[in-house]
Amino acid sequence: MRGGMLQVSLLSVGYDGLPIVREVSMQVRTGEIVGIVGPNGCGKSTVLRGIAGLAERLGGSVYFQGEEVSRLQVHELTRMGLGYVPQTNNIFLSLSVEENLRVGAESVAPHLFAEQLAKVAEIFPEITARLKLPAQSLSGGMRQLLAIARALMGRPRCLLMDEPSAGLSGIVIERLFKRIVELSGEGLGFLIVEQNIRDLLKICDRLYVMAGGEVRSEIIDVRHGGVGVEDVLRMFA
Repeated sequence: MRGGMLQVSLLSVGYDGLPIVREVSMQVRTGEIVGIVGPNGCGKSTVLRGIAGLAERLGGSVYFQGEEVSRLQVHELTRMGLGYVPQTNNIFLSLSVEENLRVGAESVAPHLFAEQLAKVAEIFPEITARLKLPAQSLSGGMRQLLAIARALMGRPRCLLMDEPSAGLSGIVIERLFKRIVELSGEGLGFLIVEQNIRDLLKICDRLYVMAGGEVRSEIIDVRHGGVGVEDVLRMFA
């Protein structure tokens, strides 16, 4: 497992001591887009929560940039450059758009906020055009984009994303996934849980297929390997 920016080895995750995910191993290299797919309830989101320090780690290890981080909490991992975008409850509705972005930039020196905001504006101009609006006034899709923009404000090296396309229209999904590919070209790594397998296959470098709380298969060279949705669905069983 050594060699990846993010390395997860035999990780078991659960709640109240009960394992939901058992001995999962996976990795993300610098600038790599890695997907996690599987049937509902198989533990995909729980894996991300375990890596991010938001669910109980029952065994195994997590390394980030060569450092063992299994005991760290989400705010500590964020400062190290490991960002996390949950599917729900991912923004502060009582704050403005700008205030949400400032929260995301807490790990960045204050004098660098404007510079980082300008970079995020290039990626999400529809978000930074609404800086003074209350976050609760945004549509569901715009809230999702704000959550991703907020995570990018912290200048992550690797981003964990749980169902980033949820609630987005087809056009916005296409635009978002294009931006993910562009960011990966700049060295940002991604570990993405998605139900939208068809679009995910267009951007993924590698894919982990989960079922029953375990990784059942790893597919390499996804973008260029001719892997289809039907091929992946057959692995769910």
